[in-house]
Amino acid sequence: MKKPIYGNLANEGLEVVQRDGRLYMRCDAGAHSCQWREDEINQDEFDQLQDSSQSTSKVMLDIQERLITEGIDPYISNWNPDRCDQE
Repeated sequence: MKKPIYGNLANEGLEVVQRDGRLYMRCDAGAHSCQWREDEINQDEFDQLQDSSQSTSKVMLDIQERLITEGIDPYISNWNPDRCDQE
């Protein structure tokens, strides 16, 4: 079961949910079109997200770099907010 713990996807375009003891950041990662992502983050990244909007940008860039290193395209949707209540 998911539990929203930070942000508001509808108003801010970013939220963090907790599911099965893990943290997941949800956001629109697209530049010219909506590309909804849900990616796991660690506690340190979550703490940085809560610091300031500058930290939010840094965390998002760090996650994108980590995904690229893992061979994952961070600009392709892996989640659909229309289904978020069905999880």
